[in-house]
Formats: sequence, C-alpha cells, structure tokens
Amino acid sequence: MSCSIMNVATVSKAVGISHLQTGTAAAATAGVLDVGGGEWVNTSAQITSIQLVTAGGQTMLAGTSFTVFGCNP
Repeated sequence: MSCSIMNVATVSKAVGISHLQTGTAAAATAGVLDVGGGEWVNTSAQITSIQLVTAGGQTMLAGTSFTVFGCNP
C-alpha cells in the first residue's frame, strides 16, 4: 500500500492511496489495482501523527511492515 500526502500547514492535506494485489499465481486471476484518496481540510496546522487501523479489527500477518517516509519542505 502506498499513501502520498503533502503536509504543508497553509493548504488542505490531500492524500492519494494505492494498493496493488501482487502475485495471484493464476493467469485467470490477474492482480487488481485499488485506488482511493481523502483530504483533511485544515489550512492552519500540519499533520503530526498517522494511525494505521485495520479493517474490521483484523491483525496484520507476521512479517508485514508499515513504513512512513517524510521530508521537511
């Protein structure tokens, strides 16, 4: 999964989300690309934390990772 967010205090924070199913092991069931997005309409503050919540309270499989990349523009 990949999320891209511009975190500038003076503009709303739009996010683009993509998730690619990789490797189905069958030609008839090729991978599916899911795309979504969202927006935090706040023009006076920056995002200071991000929370990962799994659907339906499911747990992540052993060996799964979650990485956050950032920069200070």
